[in-house]
Amino acid sequence: MSVAAGDGARLWRCAASFDDGVEIPENAPEHAFLLERTGRKLIEMPDSLMAGRLGSFDLITVDLDGDGTRERVLAAWNTQGNGIGINSWTIRVFASDWTLLKQFDEVLDWGDGHLVAAPQGRPGCDIAITGFVESRNRQGREGVSYEARFVALRAGRLVPADDRPTLQRRYDRTFERQRTALFERDENRNAPELKGDLQAWLSHRSTIRKKPDAP
Repeated sequence: MSVAAGDGARLWRCAASFDDGVEIPENAPEHAFLLERTGRKLIEMPDSLMAGRLGSFDLITVDLDGDGTRERVLAAWNTQGNGIGINSWTIRVFASDWTLLKQFDEVLDWGDGHLVAAPQGRPGCDIAITGFVESRNRQGREGVSYEARFVALRAGRLVPADDRPTLQRRYDRTFERQRTALFERDENRNAPELKGDLQAWLSHRSTIRKKPDAP
């Protein structure tokens, strides 16, 4: 599976293979991303995925810091867990020249809404890094919440966006029904990837806003 990556480059996602008789290195990845650029060294990135979903990835160009130059975000679906079927993604962020700025592993239930406009007064876009975390609700009961923390590109580095809150929503029966309906709809239409809907999920009235550095 391959896509055009701009400026004549092409990004491939493929299964790793070795010639007959070659000893496979320990912990060698079963899959990889390969970036081909004319006259440049091949870039190899280890990858993992289940169920042969080679097409389950997005390559997005976006100006993260508002300086007029677009960065590249590679979001790759890896696995879906048992139980409630949490989808795990690897997010790699590159500069325009394909220098890797940062990699985020096990970003859970990624979706198109994970790129959001920066708060008013700051140009560019931020990236939501999401997961399921232990939490207490307003009544003090322990449980699990879906959480989004945000990172911003500043001076060439991805750092916590300290000017916007962390968002958390308790994973209760209402949330479960909403989330299940989305994924069932995607599966019924044979979507190549199972994406979350952060903006719909975390716009619910039960979502709480926390200081970015709050535990």
